[in-house]
Amino acid sequence: MTENNIKRLFFGFTTHCPWPKAYPEGRIVEEKHRHLTLAFLGDTNFSGLEQHLSFFPKPPFKVCPVGVFNECLVLPPRHPRAMAWHVDFGPQTAVVLNYQHSIVEWLSVHGFFPAKADKPFTPHVTICRKPFSIKPWKKSFNPLPVMFNEIQLLESLGFSRYQNLWNYALVPAIELIEENIFLIRGESLSQLYRNAQMALAFEFPSFIQHIELSEVESLDALIIELNHLIKRIDRNKKCPIKAVSMHDSATDNDILEFQMLIKK
Repeated sequence: MTENNIKRLFFGFTTHCPWPKAYPEGRIVEEKHRHLTLAFLGDTNFSGLEQHLSFFPKPPFKVCPVGVFNECLVLPPRHPRAMAWHVDFGPQTAVVLNYQHSIVEWLSVHGFFPAKADKPFTPHVTICRKPFSIKPWKKSFNPLPVMFNEIQLLESLGFSRYQNLWNYALVPAIELIEENIFLIRGESLSQLYRNAQMALAFEFPSFIQHIELSEVESLDALIIELNHLIKRIDRNKKCPIKAVSMHDSATDNDILEFQMLIKK
């Protein structure tokens, strides 16, 4: 084993969010370096791990889950070094937690042992490193949507900078095709409905406070429900989104999808 093979490694989801334009004081992690860590390996023989990557665990989901930043965390609680935002995956929380566990098990089988693998997994994204003041961060926090479209094997270069060494592409739940047009995907109509609402929250973050979990019987019914929800929100709080419509739809490999046009 040569010294060049030893790298500080971890697996993580890439993150996409309508990030705030300003933050409280602290060492802010650049947007391109923000990630949700799935397994932290620390100093590892990269060449040894690389030969197993073609057998990386396949996700149990066909469309990558979307989540909500629902809480500002101080990590670790007793000796704070970072401010992070917790990710709530809603109905898909158990699926994500089980998949993270399967990654840890796969690594262990091949002789790689992630740090804190015996402790409960807390999905989060680090936003700031010390020095910082906790109260301003807690006070300024607002819930935001977050989505993922890739798992990466990252090398830590220090000072909150990371280099991507390998990636596993995922089917994203939300894609911005062009201005005001989103491609929405889901494995069921109820998931499609939630993902469409999450897409609207990317346009109007306050929408996240009104996300509904309910069954819909068809794509037409989904659009009707979305427009009813938009009207209810607009009555209580001025909403820049006035309506949505469906441009096109398809089913491919059991994945439902449609193009959602946003009218402002």
